[in-house]
Amino acid sequence: QYLKITGPCESGDYAAGNGCVMNREQDRRNEWESTQLIKCMLQHYCEGGHFDEDLLEKCKKQIKSCHLVIDYPKVPELIPCEIPTCEACPGCDDCLDRPY
Repeated sequence: QYLKITGPCESGDYAAGNGCVMNREQDRRNEWESTQLIKCMLQHYCEGGHFDEDLLEKCKKQIKSCHLVIDYPKVPELIPCEIPTCEACPGCDDCLDRPY
């Protein structure tokens, strides 16, 4: 048996997913920008042995996160799925023409 951990995004609500993904998108962007800032700061420090406010601003301007932007299309309405009941299935003549 597997242990399933469910969070707010796995609540089963069809339309609730967008808000959760949007929150996580911002978190990932913040994490990306932080790690890139630290990387840049360390590179400058290794090159020159010091770090100042000017280099910090230079690093901040170099950080790009446009590749992390998610396009959110309109969520279509949930289409209910009704499965026809037929005791003679599978393969009866009544069901052969029905889509699965």
